[in-house]
Amino acid sequence: MAFRFLHAADLHLGAPFKGVRQTGSEAVNTALERATYDAFDRLIETALEREVDLALFAGDIYNQEDQNLRARLAFQRGMERLNDAGIPAYIIHGNHDPLRNAPLRLPENCHTFPTAPGGPLIARREGRPLASIYGVSYERPAVRENLAAAYPAPSPEEEGLFRIALLHANVGGQEGHDNYAPCTLDDLRPRGFDYWALGHVHTRACLHEGDPWVVYSGSLQGLSPRETGDHGCFLIEVNDAGEAASPEFVSLQAVRWFLRELDIAPFRDLDALLDGAEALLEAALQEAGGDCLVRLSLVGRGELHPQLREAQRLDLEEELRARFADRSPFCWLESLAVHSRRELSLDALRDGKGCVSSLLHRAEAIQQDEAALAKLRGALTDLYAEPEVRATRRRLPALSDEALREVLTEATYKALDLLDPEASE
Repeated sequence: MAFRFLHAADLHLGAPFKGVRQTGSEAVNTALERATYDAFDRLIETALEREVDLALFAGDIYNQEDQNLRARLAFQRGMERLNDAGIPAYIIHGNHDPLRNAPLRLPENCHTFPTAPGGPLIARREGRPLASIYGVSYERPAVRENLAAAYPAPSPEEEGLFRIALLHANVGGQEGHDNYAPCTLDDLRPRGFDYWALGHVHTRACLHEGDPWVVYSGSLQGLSPRETGDHGCFLIEVNDAGEAASPEFVSLQAVRWFLRELDIAPFRDLDALLDGAEALLEAALQEAGGDCLVRLSLVGRGELHPQLREAQRLDLEEELRARFADRSPFCWLESLAVHSRRELSLDALRDGKGCVSSLLHRAEAIQQDEAALAKLRGALTDLYAEPEVRATRRRLPALSDEALREVLTEATYKALDLLDPEASE
């Protein structure tokens, strides 16, 4: 039988926005506090409007295992709405919400997988089987073993059924995410499943297209500046032959994050710079199609740089926020950072005399010296291995030749600013 299902993960109900201080706007603060719940409400509405036959939740439904009652009640109400519509829900728990005795009972349509492999559970419509579903919940926050290895090959009772596996894991060592339940695509592909519904990684991604589908739905709501772009869930159509079409992404976030840069080079006065920044924020608001947060950085080199001291930065930030006050949907300037530099004539400095000229010639020579780049790579590798560095940098930069040259270029400019008395901030 043809059917349709929904794949969601990493709801993190009740999670706060990371790094966002109190905004001073009651409307913005309320929207941020409600964002995960509003995104979840949109998820339930999508399931009902699209008349899905089953819903999958691949872990981290809650943000913490402290039995947050508001989050539990919100999820319970959502599951009751699915239950009223006859939509079964299949649930696993992840590292943020390892399986514990919950203070609230979920309705009878909910099937929570235990911490040991079992199953399959057979999803049905009007008594006729649609799919066989497997899953394993975390029993503790940090699961280091390969859970995928316990998922079985098809059994006789599953013959002809579409097979689904829910898994909360880091597949292929995804950067920026804890290496919980680590596994590889080679662990997943030969196990006879048609669709792997993954959770844990907050950016949506299709790791393998068809036979089997291996898909991260991503989180419902971006909660930090690292989680830009659309967030939501996937809808999957399975035809009468048991073949799944490409997953359809549905955007659900209540508030969208943007990271934006504005080059100061074209601007000759602060009025023009403010207008340029306003246009950039307006574009972000239009792209979001709803509420948004923007972290803006002023970059590049230009004549305005000496005017961008801390006091002026704060005034610019306040003025830009005032220009978007009382807008609905809102565009909140989360922060304004100055990473610009004063104008430099590199040709003139290079042709001059003294240590500045020597610095430029030496830096440019290193850029073209493979041995020197290799030495720099070794030094940075040792530096990044230091516990103090790893503790302060969750995601370390790549060490490709291109990245090394970018490090050298940035270091050269910083050295020039320090060597030239006129460049003092």
